[in-house]
Amino acid sequence: IPPPSRDNFRNIMGEVDQQLLSGDARVIRIEDSGSDEGEDYVGPPPDFRANTAAIFKTNYKQNGWYLWPVVITAAFGRFIQGFDLGIVSGVLVPIENEFSLSQMQVQSFVSSVMIVGALGSTIAGYLADMIGRKGGLVFALVTISFGSAVMVLSTTFEMLMAARCIVGIGLGSLIVIPAMYCAEIAPAESRGTMTMLNANLYVAGPPIGYVVSLF
Repeated sequence: IPPPSRDNFRNIMGEVDQQLLSGDARVIRIEDSGSDEGEDYVGPPPDFRANTAAIFKTNYKQNGWYLWPVVITAAFGRFIQGFDLGIVSGVLVPIENEFSLSQMQVQSFVSSVMIVGALGSTIAGYLADMIGRKGGLVFALVTISFGSAVMVLSTTFEMLMAARCIVGIGLGSLIVIPAMYCAEIAPAESRGTMTMLNANLYVAGPPIGYVVSLF
């Protein structure tokens, strides 16, 4: 369970280190059934894991309020994905009239974000490993913002499609990274509820997008 600040994290890890050192790195003899000789394992005391879990659990009870805003903010990425599905239905007619699009071009505009999104979700896991979960979220949101800005400034259908594909990469990344991040930072007793927010916000996105598109 991550602490609400770096200083608090250092304090917790300091307590963990003290527990480890207080165990004097006990030597445990592990007998090998296939040989009369065993192996010496130097490690923490047997109760080290339980004590460490207790420290983090206590920290969560004292500072658990910090996790909810973090989880909601991360899960908001899924809301953006659902919102895109709703808002695009309201802009199809204006875009079709503005660029004089054929039915094939309209269908390509709508479906391109899903096709490219498959690529975004595929690379999202590798991206999260390379630059971290929060870094992956930032990448996805910056990509969506940039692509949306280019769509607003588009003067040709080709430019519009290129921007839509850029947005698709970001939206595809949001399929994987928010749920991963929420599951990793949530404590066991609240992990289901916190991870569920991803699905709830995703479902809330389309109807809100529909309403916004009316105006």
